[in-house]
Amino acid sequence: MPEILSSEERARAIVDMSQLRKQYPKLDMPLAVIQQFASPPQRPQDCVFALTTQTLSADLRTKITVFLV
Repeated sequence: MPEILSSEERARAIVDMSQLRKQYPKLDMPLAVIQQFASPPQRPQDCVFALTTQTLSADLRTKITVFLV
């Protein structure tokens, strides 16, 4: 899928975010959290980001949820 980064793109994004978090306080992510991107989970149920964030649709009202089975 186009939204899934390749291994090289993911590694570069991790380096970039690690640098940018020092320059931009709004990127409020500890380095340990950024490093979680290095090994993406195989299932949404295992995704630390999906479990700790709330996602809204473009209307900013409708919650997007993952149904765990």
